[in-house]
Order: sequence, then C-alpha cells, then structure tokens
Amino acid sequence: MKKKSHIKITFLGDVLCDNCMASDLEKYREKNSRCYNFSSLYSQAFRDLLKESDYVSANLETPISCNNENLTNRQWEFCSPIEFAKALFDAGVHYVATANNHCLDRGVSGLKDTVLALKKIGFDYSGICPEGEKRELFISQTTGLKLGLLSYTYGTNAFSNKKYLSFAQRRCVDLIQEQEQITFHWDLWKRYALKRPNSFFAKIRRQLILFLFPENKDKQIYEQVSCGLYRRHLIKKDLKEIKKKHCDWIVVNLHIGGQYNKEPSIFTQRAIDFLLKNGADIVIGNHEHVIHGCNWRKEENKFLCYSLGNCIGSAGLKEPPFDRFADFSIAVHLYCNTKEKKIDKVSFSVLKVICDQNGKYQIWPACELLNEENFSESHILRQATLNAAKLFSGKVYNRVEKEFLL
Repeated sequence: MKKKSHIKITFLGDVLCDNCMASDLEKYREKNSRCYNFSSLYSQAFRDLLKESDYVSANLETPISCNNENLTNRQWEFCSPIEFAKALFDAGVHYVATANNHCLDRGVSGLKDTVLALKKIGFDYSGICPEGEKRELFISQTTGLKLGLLSYTYGTNAFSNKKYLSFAQRRCVDLIQEQEQITFHWDLWKRYALKRPNSFFAKIRRQLILFLFPENKDKQIYEQVSCGLYRRHLIKKDLKEIKKKHCDWIVVNLHIGGQYNKEPSIFTQRAIDFLLKNGADIVIGNHEHVIHGCNWRKEENKFLCYSLGNCIGSAGLKEPPFDRFADFSIAVHLYCNTKEKKIDKVSFSVLKVICDQNGKYQIWPACELLNEENFSESHILRQATLNAAKLFSGKVYNRVEKEFLL
C-alpha cells in the first residue's frame, strides 16, 4: 500500500450499551433469532463522516459476549452482545480502547470473551489481555504513520463487582493506579479492612490516604485516588518499550475522572501531564460522559483532550443529568503530515444522540440532524450544538459547522 502524505485520524468518545439500552434489548433482536442488529445506532450521516477518516478510534466501555450469554442490564455491571461491537466496526471504527471501569464486570473470563469477539470482528484494540504477562504492545501501521496505541483505566469497579486481580493477573488490565480500595498489601486489606470497615486498620488506612490525597475528601470510592507508584512504573516501562519500536506517535486512551464533573479533576490533569512528560504524543481522555476541553500544543506537536463525552449512551435523554449536554459528544479530527510527522490541523464535529420513532438510539452529526426535515425544535438543537462546541474548544462559534476548526 502506497504511503499517504496526509491522513486524517478521528477519535470518538464512550460507546456503551448502558442499563437503559440493555434493559430493552428486544428492540434490537432480529425476528425468530437469538441474534441482534444494532446497525440502526449509526445514522448514514455518521457513517459518511467516519468514511472521510483514515483511522478511527473509540472507547468501548463494555465487555462483549461471544455467544450472547451472561448479558446484563444492571447499573454497575455491563456485558453486551457481540453484534453491539460488530455494528461499531461496520460503522467505520478501526480501533477500540478496552481498559475501562467496566472491563472486569464479567471477570477475567469476560476479558477472554471480549478479546475473542474483537478478534473475530477484526478490531484493533489495547488495554486488556487475559494472558497477563503475555500482552504485547499494539502498533498500527495502516495509516502511513506508525502509531503506538495504549489504553489505561483508573479502576475496574472492584468496589462493586468484587473482581480483584491477583498479582499474577496484574497485567490483565492496564491500570493507572491500583484497583479501588487496594493500597496496602492485598491479603491484609482483604482480611481486615473489607470485612471490618470500622476496624483500627481500616480507619488508619482511610486517614492515611486522606492525608496523602486531600482531594479524596467527600469523593465516592470510584473517584478516589491511590498511590499508584507501581502502576506508574509499569506505564513508564510501556512508554519506553513502545518508543523503542520506532513509533512515529504514541497515543494513549485514558479512562479517568469522575462522572459528569463540571471540569477535569486535579488527578486527571496530573495523569495526562505525567503521560505527556513520559513520551505520549496524544492523550484522549474519556469516562466523564460529558464534554470537557482540549489543548493542542502546536510547538510540542502534542494534543490532549479531557473528555469527548458519550458517543452512544442514554445520559441526557433517558437518564440524568439533563442539563450538562450529556446527549452530545465530540469527534475530534487530527489532520496529519506523515512526512514531517506533524499535526497540521485539528477540527472537531459535534455529535448528538437521539431516540427515533421506535424508541431506538441513534447517533448523528449535529449539523446533519439540523438539515433533517422531520427534526423538530431545530433552534434549540442549534444553540445546544454551539454550547457543546464551546465546552470542547473554549471558543464561541456563530454557526454550526460540519467540522469546527480548533
């Protein structure tokens, strides 16, 4: 394949079959079959948008079942049909980040199922590896650039699903800090603190962590920060090893932050700075489920964003918050010069999730949705789109564009 001199790389936000969609799977089931069809999730306008890109990345925030067994619609526990992932691939996504707080909802066996499904579909992926130490760093060479693609998560919902990894399994999921509620030796913590939350040991631990990380005060367990020294050591090691493979750029997908926060947390900002300082060129943050800002450091040829929002999800439509533009997300586009290994231009498209007349979700570029004759309240959509664009870029725009320039 002839190397292209200029390419376009697109990054999407969280793609999840959350409890609202999972509780209504029958709408997506094919007649007289155990199979599902999620192709309606992606409008033709959205597919056309992705066709213009040479490489598309998204965050797949759910385990995938190969045989459509063990599916769930519980709030803190995801597992989605293989057709859910297949529809994303068919829409034009090439790579999925898989390290996120839901990746262990079905345990290590769920990781195996997910990997089998992704390989069967044809996805590039990184972030999980059921074999642990046998994991290999993923490098894509399909775009004219040699991209090293990494994926890390702040945690795995262990406080809820109780799926704690042993030391031998520590590389099954790429973490930026230890799993929730683990700071000291796991055997001691399991023996005393989990079973005796009011014990002297547990109280001392809570006070010590609060002293070391005052930002944990009044935070939910899943938003709390731990030391993470060992995990940071492993990340540095990954960045060094993938750099040795002569990657043009290192892209890190980072699942981090609190849900629906109004701005990125201090921990998120520090984590992204840590990654950029240690060799990452592009950092794409997700998990917040709302849109946060970005920063194109032209002189350093680096780009970062804190949260692209929900590409697919029920928040803002059927679930709160209804006042944070949670039904909007961003597709950010990097126009890259493959000869100079430089980002020439950054633009972004505002995306909108809607429910069609059958109650099914569908993702649209907001500019195309405004042109739909059957779409009502276009004046409200136009202003909301401009507000979403401002949340991401910090700039004020006067009209809705297919791609807003950063």
